[in-house]
Amino acid sequence: MTKRIATKSKTPGLGPNLFQMTKNPDHIVRQSDSWVIIRDRFPKAMFHWLILPKESIPRWANLNSMHIPLLRSMHEAAEQLVSENEPHSFQIGYHAVPSMLQLHMHVISTDFCSPCLKTKKHWNSFTTRFFIPSSKFIKMVENGTHLQLDRIEYLELLKSDLKCHLCQSCFKTMPNLKTHLEKHRND
Repeated sequence: MTKRIATKSKTPGLGPNLFQMTKNPDHIVRQSDSWVIIRDRFPKAMFHWLILPKESIPRWANLNSMHIPLLRSMHEAAEQLVSENEPHSFQIGYHAVPSMLQLHMHVISTDFCSPCLKTKKHWNSFTTRFFIPSSKFIKMVENGTHLQLDRIEYLELLKSDLKCHLCQSCFKTMPNLKTHLEKHRND
């Protein structure tokens, strides 16, 4: 039996919006009995999807070994999206400190070409250890170590210097970084 997805969030508006997007056919890319894929409302790259379980799983703390098949199924769906969109490069994973209630996996292209990518926080949420690859996340749930993440440590990563994920060059501003990324795309 499928439960209703959580609709409340500590950040007003975020949880309900995520839930509402799963109900709008215009946002749905595909779905199974256990998960739904939607386009991110504010994509941080050319391709950016979210995969959410249909079951209510508000936080990581709600995960246990019974959820491993679901997480693997979500990962397989992500890999299918990636294969359908080659030759683009992608990363699949979770934010260490999610910004919304309801577990969700990001499938994002590594071009990071988007007008919605505006802040250091946006950048660092995908290019530092704050972004946990799906395969690593599944192992963490299998081992129970997903409950041991230091929230403060991971939030500090969002304040890291702006660094190119391709060549490690550092930048003072997002516009400078985005100009630099454009050069990589043109190479």
